[in-house]
Amino acid sequence: FIQYYWKKNHVFARNRKFLIWQHKDKSFLTYVIAKLQDKVVGVQGYIPQSHYDSKLPKDEIFLTIFRALEKVEPAIGFRIFKYIQKNLSTKFIGTSGFGEHTINYHKWLGFNVGFMDHYLITSPYLKKYEIIKYKKKLTTSIKLNNCEFLEIDEKFIKKNKLRNLFEHQHPKKSNLFIINRYLRHPVYKYNVFLIKRNSKSSSIVIIRKVNVRGTNTLRIIDFIGKQKEFSYIG
Repeated sequence: FIQYYWKKNHVFARNRKFLIWQHKDKSFLTYVIAKLQDKVVGVQGYIPQSHYDSKLPKDEIFLTIFRALEKVEPAIGFRIFKYIQKNLSTKFIGTSGFGEHTINYHKWLGFNVGFMDHYLITSPYLKKYEIIKYKKKLTTSIKLNNCEFLEIDEKFIKKNKLRNLFEHQHPKKSNLFIINRYLRHPVYKYNVFLIKRNSKSSSIVIIRKVNVRGTNTLRIIDFIGKQKEFSYIG
């Protein structure tokens, strides 16, 4: 269904093991499927926070792939969503990256909808841009601060208590969440950094390196800590 009606070369269509890793919960996958006369006409994936740490809430979820066939049956997507709300007894439902044409639909469902800001910093050592389409030279002022960046691994995370850093975002994450969601990811390679300010642990940032035409881009995937600490990661 994903291959034919969502995206032909989607990673789930190419990598079944990744799909299982991302969505397997005991004996089933965390997908709600709508069928009409034994034909799949709609799907909605979801991932509970407990998927990466059993001590985290099971009723706090993030939605993933959604697709409902048009001109088949009225309100397939809405009925799938209401099924998830009712049968999972959710206290939090989050999602991101949906198309602009569905903004009003999500508002109608009761979501608090907003736009995410996007920022970039270019290397001062680049003479030519291979990824961004911009003719002029972009300059970024770099200020020195008293921060220390420490790349951490699974052994470090298991050994050190970082619980206080997870108190500032919702839904909450945990040490085990970081390990299972990022460090044990079967497809993507993530780098996890602990940021220390004035010798005290202040935040965690997760980064993924993406190579495009021989040029590397560092994408900030996740941030954990007080919001004001985010300005120190640059």
